[in-house]
Amino acid sequence: MVPPLRASVVLSLLLTGTALADVQRPAPEYMPNQVIVWFEPSVVALPTAAEGNVHIDEVSFSSPAVRSMLQEVGGTAMRMLTPTATKENLVASPAGRPPIQLDLGQLDMIVVSLADTNVAAALATLNADKANVRIAEPDWIKHPFVIPSDNLFYKQWWLRNTGQYNGVIGKDLNATDAWDRSTGGAPVGVVVLDGGSDPSHPDLSGRVVDGPNYSLVGVGDAPGASTLALSSRPNPSTASTTVEFSLPSRRRGSSPSTT
Repeated sequence: MVPPLRASVVLSLLLTGTALADVQRPAPEYMPNQVIVWFEPSVVALPTAAEGNVHIDEVSFSSPAVRSMLQEVGGTAMRMLTPTATKENLVASPAGRPPIQLDLGQLDMIVVSLADTNVAAALATLNADKANVRIAEPDWIKHPFVIPSDNLFYKQWWLRNTGQYNGVIGKDLNATDAWDRSTGGAPVGVVVLDGGSDPSHPDLSGRVVDGPNYSLVGVGDAPGASTLALSSRPNPSTASTTVEFSLPSRRRGSSPSTT
């Protein structure tokens, strides 16, 4: 049995080539009773003080045909995809330069609630209206799918906390969310600051780069300062050299800084 690495947090997150489970990606899923529509500018105008869903009868449209189309696909209510966005706050103010108006496209991105679950038919109708709709899409549901095949992964609560040790679910490094974006690549290198590691470990075998290997050879405590001596041996066939570092002094008996 291969002993676990003490530097498992860093290595599990960054080492490349770690075996991942052949997890099948879930079938695409989306909210069954709503779609996201990016309208052309000024096609839709929600009430100024609207918060949350607004009944379609209270929404203003540039053309009666747009309201009819939305009613045809079962639209019942509408709300902004980004409710906090306004023309006034979509402005960048670089120092010493005039304000810059940012893209206002998100003001026209609307979530449309549907009376039924025929999302595909609604999207087909909406996307056919090229004059008023830039694009209409499902409101996709995201599922994480990259989980290591390591049979000890469930013990590493700091990577994925499911409450397995009476911990708080979700209080972790969000590693699985990161792995959904990327699992690394050959150019990624990791420096391990640890008391030692086993280069024959499956996660490290063939991936350790030859280079300086420091070991602690002594700690001095001269008046006013402390020194830390490290021995550097790039590889077993070379002679070692010793480097000394000056450390901030502290009163004897005081606790070392944790910062």
